[in-house]
Amino acid sequence: MPTTLADPAPIPLALGGGALTAGAGFDGLAATLPLVIDTGTPLTAYDDGSGLTRARMGQFRLLSAEKPPVPRLQIDDIELFVTPLRMLGAAPAAVQIGAVLGGDNLQRFAATFDYRDTPTMSLTHIITTCSCVLADDCQAVFPFMLQGGQEALAIGGDLFSYPPTRVVLDACLEPLADPVAADIPCTAPPTAAGQAPDPLAQPDPRYQPHGVEAKLLVATGFPGLALGVAAFDRLRGAGSARALIDGPNAIQLHLPDPGDDGPLSVGLRAGVATLGASELSALALVSREGYYGPCGELARSRRQRRVPPNFQIANGADPRLLETNCLRTPSSGDLLVNQCRSETNDSIVCDDTQSPVAAVLEFTQPLTAFVIDDTSALLQTINADVRPSNATVEGVIGTEVLKRLVSTIDYPNGRFIARCASDADCTTYPRYVVASECGSDCGRPSCLYYSPPTTDVEGHVQSYQGDCPTLPGVGGRCSAAPARQ
Repeated sequence: MPTTLADPAPIPLALGGGALTAGAGFDGLAATLPLVIDTGTPLTAYDDGSGLTRARMGQFRLLSAEKPPVPRLQIDDIELFVTPLRMLGAAPAAVQIGAVLGGDNLQRFAATFDYRDTPTMSLTHIITTCSCVLADDCQAVFPFMLQGGQEALAIGGDLFSYPPTRVVLDACLEPLADPVAADIPCTAPPTAAGQAPDPLAQPDPRYQPHGVEAKLLVATGFPGLALGVAAFDRLRGAGSARALIDGPNAIQLHLPDPGDDGPLSVGLRAGVATLGASELSALALVSREGYYGPCGELARSRRQRRVPPNFQIANGADPRLLETNCLRTPSSGDLLVNQCRSETNDSIVCDDTQSPVAAVLEFTQPLTAFVIDDTSALLQTINADVRPSNATVEGVIGTEVLKRLVSTIDYPNGRFIARCASDADCTTYPRYVVASECGSDCGRPSCLYYSPPTTDVEGHVQSYQGDCPTLPGVGGRCSAAPARQ
């Protein structure tokens, strides 16, 4: 069993080539190597200058990006891979990389990344706080199952297996801008006083599915945000991606793996695009709750936050009561709900009044994205690792997105936990749940705001069940992460 010595205090890092970097030491090697910390790379590796590829058991040391560097993490008796490594970043600002701390060793921890001021990483062996308490504390929680480990690595005459390490999240690209925080009605109110709302009124387009859905890999070692051709063409139209990649403003993006960096270290050619506009958010990360994809789940989360199912009990005089037909139920005649019911036969996941409210991180201001070929070695390698048991990954979440968050990849518990670093360009909506979901998980009778009310024999509402905390902000919107202590 490897011996691990980790300093629990935040470890100062640098942004070398646009990604998280520090220093690394290895037993038998006198020099300190420039290291990239990459949750998107499965293996820990270093370049000894020999030009050869091999595997061995040895010791790894992480040194902070301070002057002078300070040893902050040591792991003994682990499998290390020796291989040539190249540059990282967009030309001409790329930097040389001599080592990679990959997911095989990062997954020993819950790793917290904070890019404010000096970037830092904090390593904790386990987070015991349950997801419901994290939501109460204004954290957006996205459960995941580590993906990958589908292939064996051939070195010489030996085959090496490696564990699943890849963290993949659901994203909705360029949804219509958040209507909840802007206090936009879900359905049109009555035109005359005392008139009943139209029971057939459809929600405003901002409360209906909009945008392009994609699965994106979380990679702290990627210097930006990347989308493949297919995803970008769904977003902007056929041929849009090719025009950018072949256009005059394309760049050469360098990556440490020689296979990703291309022949003769020319780099990966990438078009440059801007996601988001005046009426569109750039993207939203959405927790997967059941039948709907991320754009459908985002729309439902907005409807539920605008008019919570037990809203009228706590807010009897609120004008939003006229929007109660905002929620989509099996009786609303909604085509998506009917399709969900026919395919799942599950009344809960298809009903806004019973389903949990998805966590959302919505990036409200434009983001710069690299558009790359789906046939690039980068995406091909990722998908060879995760398929066929998982869906195709169509992009990479790197520094462009992560620097706007204070986030934790809780490897031991399979959770991506995050909160916006600033309210200026990012919105945090934590997840809310039905009454029965959190009691055993958290050891407390939590109904959040989703417990059904008690009624008398005639069906008149009497009270809530349980002790529901008040939603923070509008629709549960939370303020940005507090400043560092």
